[in-house]
Amino acid sequence: MLMTIQLLHSCLAAQTVQNMEWVIFMDDDIIYHRHNYFTEPMPYNFYQRLYRGASKDICSLETNWKTGHYTLTRIVTDSEIFCVQFDADKIVTGHADNTIKIWNRKTQAVSKTLEGHEDGVHSIQYDDVILLSASRDRTVRMWNIDTGAMLGRLDQNNFWVWSLKFTSDTMVTGDTNGMVALWYYSHDVIDMRGILMGHESEVWAVDISEKYVVSGSGDCSVMVWDPLTGDTTHVLMEHDGWVRGVKLRGHHVVSGSEDSTVRLWDVESGECLRVLDGHDEEEVRCVGFDGKRIISGDEQGIIKVWDYQAALDPASPESSLCLATLKEHTDFVSGIQLDDFQLVTVSCDKTIVIWDFLDPIIPQL
Repeated sequence: MLMTIQLLHSCLAAQTVQNMEWVIFMDDDIIYHRHNYFTEPMPYNFYQRLYRGASKDICSLETNWKTGHYTLTRIVTDSEIFCVQFDADKIVTGHADNTIKIWNRKTQAVSKTLEGHEDGVHSIQYDDVILLSASRDRTVRMWNIDTGAMLGRLDQNNFWVWSLKFTSDTMVTGDTNGMVALWYYSHDVIDMRGILMGHESEVWAVDISEKYVVSGSGDCSVMVWDPLTGDTTHVLMEHDGWVRGVKLRGHHVVSGSEDSTVRLWDVESGECLRVLDGHDEEEVRCVGFDGKRIISGDEQGIIKVWDYQAALDPASPESSLCLATLKEHTDFVSGIQLDDFQLVTVSCDKTIVIWDFLDPIIPQL
């Protein structure tokens, strides 16, 4: 019984139990011990059934990702979409019509529209309290995620702001002047910390962790920086086109480029570990990466799902790398986010597409 409880404390197992409604006594990633909620001790076979059911659903979930089985939900909007983030309750999107829209997951309706930007919103990120947005109007703006009220703005002089990311105390931005800017960040104030110079063209994408800052640029490079010192640790130069997307997890970074490739790098050594080549000469516009799967979206609306673990293994054949090819968008894919169960993509075709791999509709033969 102890082994069962420990297993269900893992993120994937507990979330699968929650999503498949095996037990309702859930809070975040932990199933409460029976003494918290049950007045009578639960029998051994309760935990046995729970374990078997959750294990079966986890296996089915992984199979669905690998076979491309999913349930599709499409939300049609009234303007092109450039970026997306989601959680269990909402989807947040940045639009070409200068707005940020917050969508209710259950009703699929707009619950709030955030207005204030004067040009398209190309990057967003939020936490439990604050939403930050970056725009071609040369500003970064701070919003209250619950009320939608604008709390402040940063003016980036004469340069469009293409991208932003933040951690608990640091924000990084990339702009059309090729600058990567570091900022002290809190829910109350954002102050300039320093400028990271090195790119020779506009910075399309950035990401940040406690140990690294990464940036992708129109100069075809990915740069790796130390956020504490501001020093450049690596310049990754193997792309032959603009780098449109970067995603950082641990000491690996994924980059997507207009040269039609996705590359997996080790940011500690600067080594390119794998080239993922399957977009048939179409420009890769954005990437997603969750430590299990790599996702890439291109200018023709095609999405590729790649096996991260296979990509790490030099012995894996090229044919084993791409798990699925998804085609539902009719214009280029501009934003990707994923978790263990689902993929959410947005596009300049004005749609949000939710791909649910936990509870798919499997075609009958």
